[in-house]
Amino acid sequence: MKPVHGICNGPICMSGLYDLSKYFSEIGAPYIRLHDTEGAEGRYLVDISRIFPNFDADETNPENYYFHHTDRLITAIENLKAKTIYRLGESIDHTVYKRHARPPKDFEKWARICLHIIKHYNDGWANGFHYGLKFWEIWNEPDVTEQMWNGGTYKQYYDLYRIAARAIKEYDNSLLIGGPTMAWDLNGLAKEFVKLCKNEDLPLDFFSYHMYTDSLESLVQRTADVKTLLLENGFDKTLLVIDEWNYFGSDKYARDELWRVARSVEDAVDAKELYDKQKMKLVHPCCRLFLCHERNARRYCDIL
Repeated sequence: MKPVHGICNGPICMSGLYDLSKYFSEIGAPYIRLHDTEGAEGRYLVDISRIFPNFDADETNPENYYFHHTDRLITAIENLKAKTIYRLGESIDHTVYKRHARPPKDFEKWARICLHIIKHYNDGWANGFHYGLKFWEIWNEPDVTEQMWNGGTYKQYYDLYRIAARAIKEYDNSLLIGGPTMAWDLNGLAKEFVKLCKNEDLPLDFFSYHMYTDSLESLVQRTADVKTLLLENGFDKTLLVIDEWNYFGSDKYARDELWRVARSVEDAVDAKELYDKQKMKLVHPCCRLFLCHERNARRYCDIL
């Protein structure tokens, strides 16, 4: 069997106060995906807006980048011998203003900033490293149009992917580029995205998607549907990456109500039942590994 116990966000947590490397080493997670690192409140980690906080600054000047906290995190992952899947983009934003979880105002400059982040971790730029990180994921869930792609359209995401993917491949063709990190919209976002990649000969080394469900059958069917979509468009070598998953469902509420209930004060009893059900299923031997860190237990990253 392929190892399927990847996880999110790595062993450095609570703003660097805790290092769980010992437990991650025992788990032996093969892949660690960096998204929502430290949650939406993470002040210094991974996101473009946190590494390059002033978008109007000169992106060629190393002094305009803040790598320190992310350096420590990725170094800890490297010491575990795990592979990093680095999400180039922003964390989800549940606040009113959606300050960063929106399309960048200049896609070309955004891509150049991404390139400098890649150069920092792979080619030593700005007192960086030579880690050889391979997996670079462009944005997260552009079909979550309020909390992740606020005010944006699918076409804008396709434009961002086109510009960034080509720039990264032109810089280093050996790097693996992926998207669209879809939350749910297989018939809209995913189909249009894959056709775009085919028609414009865009790189698609891995196709990433998410699914929160209490139905194993639904998870298997979604994977089969994604594989069919890729094969129909000639992407027979594209990796399938489920990099957000959890046992999450209810007989009482429809799928599109689950996240509202999970965060609702008025439905607190039902929210507790949702999370208790989730935790009960996580005692299965295949999932017990994720109980070492409750934040990371909610999502894991899986190469299939």
